[in-house]
Amino acid sequence: MKKKKKKKNNNLKQLAESMTINTQISNTIGKSFCFQSQCDDLKLTYLAYEYYKSHLKDPKDILKEKVIIALDTNLLLNLYKMSIRERTEFLRFIDKNASRILIPAQVEIEYLRHRVNYIQDFQRTLQELKTTAKKCINTLKDACTTASTQIKQLGSTKVVANDIPATKEHIQKLIEFIESNSFSDDYKKNLDEVYKPLDETLTAGIDLLLKQAIYELDDPVMASLAKVNILKKLTDEEISYLKEHYDFLLKIFNENKTNTAEKENYSFPGCGDRKKVKAGCEPYGDFLIYHELLAYMQQSKKDVYFLTKDVTKSDWIKSDGKPFKHYLVDIYKNTNQMLYIFNAEKFIPLTFAPVIETEETDADGELAVESSIEDSSNANPIDLDNAAREDSGHLSDSQEESYTRLSYLRTISEKRFMDELEVASLWANNYGDGYVSKTYFIYGILGPKHFHYGDSKRILEELKNKGYIEEYTEHKDDRELLCLKIIKSLEKTE
Repeated sequence: MKKKKKKKNNNLKQLAESMTINTQISNTIGKSFCFQSQCDDLKLTYLAYEYYKSHLKDPKDILKEKVIIALDTNLLLNLYKMSIRERTEFLRFIDKNASRILIPAQVEIEYLRHRVNYIQDFQRTLQELKTTAKKCINTLKDACTTASTQIKQLGSTKVVANDIPATKEHIQKLIEFIESNSFSDDYKKNLDEVYKPLDETLTAGIDLLLKQAIYELDDPVMASLAKVNILKKLTDEEISYLKEHYDFLLKIFNENKTNTAEKENYSFPGCGDRKKVKAGCEPYGDFLIYHELLAYMQQSKKDVYFLTKDVTKSDWIKSDGKPFKHYLVDIYKNTNQMLYIFNAEKFIPLTFAPVIETEETDADGELAVESSIEDSSNANPIDLDNAAREDSGHLSDSQEESYTRLSYLRTISEKRFMDELEVASLWANNYGDGYVSKTYFIYGILGPKHFHYGDSKRILEELKNKGYIEEYTEHKDDRELLCLKIIKSLEKTE
């Protein structure tokens, strides 16, 4: 089997060497070095596909090996909304891998443009949480008065008063009943006494979070990002050319977007931001990032793994999680390398869930101007022979409790369970607290990848019974956590 693979690789190498692909290419972005949707070269297309498949690495290998990783703007800004624990883990990842992490110049610009707003939005939302419970209590106190007023308004409308006079008596009885049973002053006083401990605890907790929050001049995120490699900004001429080329590609895309079968073939990085134009914003950010990465790859002769959270617009990867085939060809044609695009939430074993929701923004921090077109199967990039390696999505507790077999839920295999646990354990040992919580793994890591909670628990029990996984108790912050540990590899026993 190894001989066959080696022979195939040698054949591919010979084929690649027999073609003069970009041998004289310049680093200057222009007509000979830019994104093109169409390629009529069969051999080049074949080589691009084969290169993609043969060089694609699993997340665990990317974490272990020194491959180049690039970070998108949305991922960096999202760090300001994550829990302190998850943010700390991700910053450890950046600190330990700074020498192989890239930030495109366009990402740097977008990050600095919106960083302060994200910090202030988070702090403001924390402050607003202090009054949330109080508003609920006041709503309860005013409920009877509000209901009585609304019923009176109903009775005074011309239709009811003039054309349905029989309602007058019923409305009066209802108002008298509500007012006679409204909350007494003693009830409201007791309600305040019961609410007071919650108010004090909530205020104290939020004040503590505000002390631990990131501030403009004391920013651990920026401190970590300052250690990584930042790409040189494109020249004004290159940017001007790419903007014109973007507009040209968008015109062709718009002409074909009504044809579902053809639309995909004319997609390009950044086409999902086309509605920004109507909102008075420039849509070119992702297109510039794409070409910055290509220029780096062409010069360094290295593949790049690009981590982004911007997957809802389906212009980095398709809505089903697969790569755009013409992207692969374009990347390989321009660089003889490959850009692998990952949904960061599926690559890194963190939930990336915001601690509190703030105003929705798009990838580069602008207010969202386009609704998501992501469907329930959004996922990591996958090799061309495996169309279902990663999925995304979120399940509610009520869905889990009812065990409803929704169409986008699937059963996890023993091998996949072990692979995911291996990645989670690798991450925990290098950047986390050294353990993988059972609850966090099933609900926070497997759940968002569309694996049914009940099936995941069942597979876990089977793997435990077979001696592959062990459960143990970890003590953390006066809590007892049930954790998972791999005892022996599944592959070694097959």
